[in-house]
Amino acid sequence: MTCPRQVPRVRHQQVVEEVVVTEKAHFPGRLERTHPDPAVPRLPPPFRRHTPRSLIHPHALNLKINKRTKMPTELPYAADAEESLSFDELEVLRLQYQKELSQSHVTVQTKFNYAWGLVKSPMREHQVEGVRLLQEIYRAEPARRRECLYYLALGHYKMGNYEEARRFNALLLDKEPSNLQAQSLASLIDQRVTQEGYIGMAIVGGVAALSTLALATIIRRASRK
Repeated sequence: MTCPRQVPRVRHQQVVEEVVVTEKAHFPGRLERTHPDPAVPRLPPPFRRHTPRSLIHPHALNLKINKRTKMPTELPYAADAEESLSFDELEVLRLQYQKELSQSHVTVQTKFNYAWGLVKSPMREHQVEGVRLLQEIYRAEPARRRECLYYLALGHYKMGNYEEARRFNALLLDKEPSNLQAQSLASLIDQRVTQEGYIGMAIVGGVAALSTLALATIIRRASRK
């Protein structure tokens, strides 16, 4: 009976060492590249300025744009004027406006977006500048006065110029009596004027009461003498 031929047994560690030597022989430096050399300085990733993507399109201002006139087709309600943009978002609009202004060609859409962003701001000087830009669009673009009338009314309403707000809004209502946004704004203006009227009457009444009290005190002291 013939005994089976015995195959020489090779230890696992020896096999691993042979594989490593073979890898180094055929692919020099391959295994060493697995980890970067800590002595070699690594350059930081390139800096990319973050631009809010929400402002690349006018819809960031809650506007639906007419493709032909490039102006809003649906007017916002007065509550939208109270939702201010962040500093970075307003800065994007300002830089775009300044860029086109330096090139002596500012598009109506760029100017309008910046003006509306300023009107939405809580800062009074921003609101004044936004209204000024809207007035320039109103004078220079007769075909777009319909939108400007309403946004001018919103701007003056937010600043507390209720007579001006009422005047611009009334001009729009003369052209579009069924405009829901203009009707809503007219009601808000009337309510605010009424409230301020009550406040004014209360102040006047308080001043009158104090004056009467002071006069009565003076008369009482004079009568005692």
